[in-house]
Amino acid sequence: MRKILALLMTALVVPACVGGAPEGDDDTDDTDQVTNDVADDTPTDDPGDDTPVEETRVLSGMTMDYIETDALANAALSAEGLDPAPTATSGVDGAFTFSPMPVGSAVVVTVTRTNYKATRNLPALIGDTDVVQNAYALSTPYITRQYIGATGQAPSLLNAFVLSELRKPDGTPLGEVPLAGITLVGVADNIPVPGINGPYAVGPGGDIIVTNPPQLTTTLADGKTRIVFLNVPPGDHAVRVTYDEGGTLMDVRGPFSAFADGATLSLVGGEIGGTPPPPPPTDPLFSTDIYPRLQKASAGGLGCANCHTATGTGAILPYDGLATDVLAAILARPGVVNLLAPADSLLLTKPLYEPTPPQNHPNATFLTVDDPDYKLFLLWITNGAKP
Repeated sequence: MRKILALLMTALVVPACVGGAPEGDDDTDDTDQVTNDVADDTPTDDPGDDTPVEETRVLSGMTMDYIETDALANAALSAEGLDPAPTATSGVDGAFTFSPMPVGSAVVVTVTRTNYKATRNLPALIGDTDVVQNAYALSTPYITRQYIGATGQAPSLLNAFVLSELRKPDGTPLGEVPLAGITLVGVADNIPVPGINGPYAVGPGGDIIVTNPPQLTTTLADGKTRIVFLNVPPGDHAVRVTYDEGGTLMDVRGPFSAFADGATLSLVGGEIGGTPPPPPPTDPLFSTDIYPRLQKASAGGLGCANCHTATGTGAILPYDGLATDVLAAILARPGVVNLLAPADSLLLTKPLYEPTPPQNHPNATFLTVDDPDYKLFLLWITNGAKP
């Protein structure tokens, strides 16, 4: 899986089963064959079965118009990041509930409804407890109004509408920053995306600010700082924001996926109540930096050991043993760690979200190559996969 899941939010991903091969893969190498055999051994609730039952949690919330905050009944929702993607339908009050999802999954809910653009939301992270997270949609009239106001033209059916919220590392609104410091770039580089319109500052009521002379800074409105890009081509991108914070140059990114004739909500910066993450290690070790992340979320890890156990669906590569044994097993499996081409390592590619189904892993883990844990694993392999 080489692409993004949406959102980007830094320090949010909770990786789950890493290193296995996809079900239904046509490749016939040893790794894929053994993993598929193991995946067929489905856990059950039979008390006489020694196979552990996979931990699951429920994702629920309200389906709402993002701008008007009204509840939306009879909307179709899908949770991308699992294969197959679970679906749900909002009730008359806008409420939705997905079937239980594996702990350690990262999913993006897309809302589809008449008179609305199919809208991708911020990632939902399935942790130790049930998750309540609302799902939003942007209406076609609202999006059309933004295009006409800014460009004098109707929305293109070939491109996407992107609305991003900007926050400081502590989760508070970013406030006024120069629009010149906000660019739309590639998800894995800083190359500007051509042919787009924006960024535009979003003012009160959710409409973009179109003035003459043009607005030069973002605006805090309705308790949020937001910007809009128009005519964004389908694919994986990131909103990059550079600004001065008390004499320190900040450079933050918010990755997302865009699709034709759709809308995407994204986030740049910290989450509510969040704090700046600690600096990552410059020379990570397996024992102190990688192994702990492979454990269950309940053990302080990233959820991988939920199914990568000696008797679980990922038994081909168990992560719940001693650190030395786990490292030996990882290095022994062909392709799991590729020292010559680190980014091609199955430890990275299998759980990386694929925006176009099917997923290359039972559940997505790394939302993008910009994810801090993806970068940590990549650095560990690049530096020689040190114990």
